[in-house]
Amino acid sequence: MPDAVHWVNKYLVPLKACGKARRRARKFTDPQAAWDAWKSASELLWCLRAARADGRKIILCACEIVELALPVFEEEYPSNAWPRKAVEAAQRYMLEPTRANNVAAYDHAYLADCSFDPVPYGTTWRAAARAAANAVKWPIDAAAFAYEACYFSEAKRKAMADIVRRHFPIAPVPAED
Repeated sequence: MPDAVHWVNKYLVPLKACGKARRRARKFTDPQAAWDAWKSASELLWCLRAARADGRKIILCACEIVELALPVFEEEYPSNAWPRKAVEAAQRYMLEPTRANNVAAYDHAYLADCSFDPVPYGTTWRAAARAAANAVKWPIDAAAFAYEACYFSEAKRKAMADIVRRHFPIAPVPAED
């Protein structure tokens, strides 16, 4: 009798997960074990997006992740409120998807995007502002920028992955046929 197909081949290959992620995932006995131990919030969000999880819930999750990174920016630029306003507008739009909230979310994202122009490239402050600017448009990128902004805080990086697991406690696997 042939061996059962490894769960990585069954679930992650069809999602087109990168080779590095597939190799890391093979260390785990099943999708839930991998999900519970995974350390990168942006990779968890990528998996959710690839598995076609609820997009609005993904964006709300990304907003919560970005909120952990915003103090990095606000400490250096206390008078610049655009990144925080962008996250708040994205959350409002996801909770109440009206046209007015949509326009506000994208306008605030644009203004947050403009707010990091004077910020030195490659700094944690810039990464925090970029995270906020991307929350509504590209939540996976937003989580990646938030991770970069909090790179030196292992506790915050762990908290980011825990936020994803709190919103999505079950590993996203395709339904059995």
